[in-house]
Amino acid sequence: MTYDRYVEKVRRRADRIFTLTAWLRKHRAAICCAILAVIAVIAALMAFSGTFVSDPVSGESVYGDVYDTGANAFLCSVDYSYFKDGAEVTDLRAGEYTVFARTKNIFGTVRERSFTLKIVPRKAAVSLKNAAFEYGDGPGPDDIALSGLCEGDRIASAEFTYPHGVGEFEAVLGVLRIEDPDGEDV
Repeated sequence: MTYDRYVEKVRRRADRIFTLTAWLRKHRAAICCAILAVIAVIAALMAFSGTFVSDPVSGESVYGDVYDTGANAFLCSVDYSYFKDGAEVTDLRAGEYTVFARTKNIFGTVRERSFTLKIVPRKAAVSLKNAAFEYGDGPGPDDIALSGLCEGDRIASAEFTYPHGVGEFEAVLGVLRIEDPDGEDV
């Protein structure tokens, strides 16, 4: 490369830089406004983050089913707290609960909505595994088959009454206790 070609190459680069700086100086007001507008949009998004896009909906659910509250927040997640009789609970059983849906944006602003959730007991079909029993013996908890239980739930105990005396042909299921995997009565 000769010196003249080198000078020409440097001069072209310098011309490009001078052209760019001249264009930036000419449009500096528009560029500053655009930068400020972007900063304002980002600040507004941050300020409105955590706003509920859709409010939670009160409703009813069956024990063991997942209940979708319908609560959605703008640019953040929704956290839920469940209260029964004024005390916070973590394990939901059949009953009525007050649920608080909370969001928190990056500025620390907390938004909260509350709704009522009613959980109804799950219906289960009860049947006897063995239809024949010896005289004097009645069915026990191991003789009962249930369909429709939640995963991990099991029969803990069963109490039968005999309206015509023990060993007769008729036994009536009085109390059936079902437990979850932790041993809690459901």
